[in-house]
Parts: sequence; C-alpha cells; structure tokens
Amino acid sequence: YVFCVLISLALSIATTAQAFGDKSNVYWYAQRQWRGLTVTQEITYQRDNRCCNFIQLSPCCRFASGSGECVNTMVCFETVEQHLTDQFMIIASTSLIQSIYLFIVFLLSVVFCKFLDRWPNFIENLNGNNKTNSNNMIQSDAYVGNDIANGIPGHIEFDKNDADYF
Repeated sequence: YVFCVLISLALSIATTAQAFGDKSNVYWYAQRQWRGLTVTQEITYQRDNRCCNFIQLSPCCRFASGSGECVNTMVCFETVEQHLTDQFMIIASTSLIQSIYLFIVFLLSVVFCKFLDRWPNFIENLNGNNKTNSNNMIQSDAYVGNDIANGIPGHIEFDKNDADYF
C-alpha cells in the first residue's frame, strides 16, 4: 500500500511540475494548436474572434462594412493567451493540492506501518483478544521461579482472571 501511495505521489509531483511548466509555455502550446488548423478553420476563427494572424505578423485591419473603423486590432494569440493561462493554472493548482494530499497520506501510512511494526499486537489488544498461550504464561508473571529439579523450592502464582482458577 505504501509503495502504491509513493508511486502516486511521484506521479502527482511530476504532473504538478509539468502543469507549471506548461503554464510558462502557453505560446508554444497555442502555436502548435494554430498550426493544426485548416485554412478554413483559421479564417473562421479570425472572423469570429476579430483577430488577424497568430503572432508572427502585426494585426491586419479589416474594416467593418459601412464604416471606416478597424474591426480587429489584435493578433489571435492575444485572444487565447489569458484563457490558456487560466486553464493551466487550474490544472497546476489541482495537481499541487493532490500532491500535498498524497504527501500527507504517505506520511500517515508510513507512521502507521512503523507503529504496527513496533507494536504488532496493538490491534489485538485493542479489540480485547488477550489470548496468551502456555509459553507466554510461563514467561510472564504466572511463573516466578520453581526450580524443584535443582532442590530449590519456588513460588508459583496463578492468574486470578483465568477461567480455570478456583
């Protein structure tokens, strides 16, 4: 589980870095999209958004019908730049939030694994399953020292909570 969270954390950090990198490369992204347009799509976009050229040339002036005013005064990149910057900022922000969340999950899972490694019987003790086998009873307080084989009398204590205790 921790390994999967670690992989997810690494991927989210890479996504965050990519998103912030793309935010600074809006021009190249937009230019790649512009070059993918057909001539008809390009003319339609320029007419609908009142722009001319992408960015390589200065904006051309198209006159509105019946007036001597210039309809478009900006290049087409200016119409999409802010929109693309906002979109990349949304992507970068959500990836950053996801990275922070996964970092916290990773830390908590590592702490939990270390906790369980240190106290492996914690969950059993928490549920009230204090089952002890005979080896544990001999090593615990039930046997203080009875070395009759060596001729030394000892003292035996029994667990009073045991079901067999009279």
